[in-house]
Amino acid sequence: MRQEFGRWFLDVAKYILTALLLSSFFGEMNNIYYTILAFCIFALCLLVGALLLNPNLSLGLAWILFFRRVDFV
Repeated sequence: MRQEFGRWFLDVAKYILTALLLSSFFGEMNNIYYTILAFCIFALCLLVGALLLNPNLSLGLAWILFFRRVDFV
């Protein structure tokens, strides 16, 4: 059951990100608050889904993994 909820949260996160990208490409996003709200919901669903799929992952470690710095050389 926990695995199913984790996959569901990851699917919701993907759908929110897809809707955000499509609406920004095909329409005008005049209000930045909708974009920020959608990104926050995406991040929350992604984090909850990752925590539900991997129960050994603590919240602190998930925070570090999600917001780690990536250097592009």
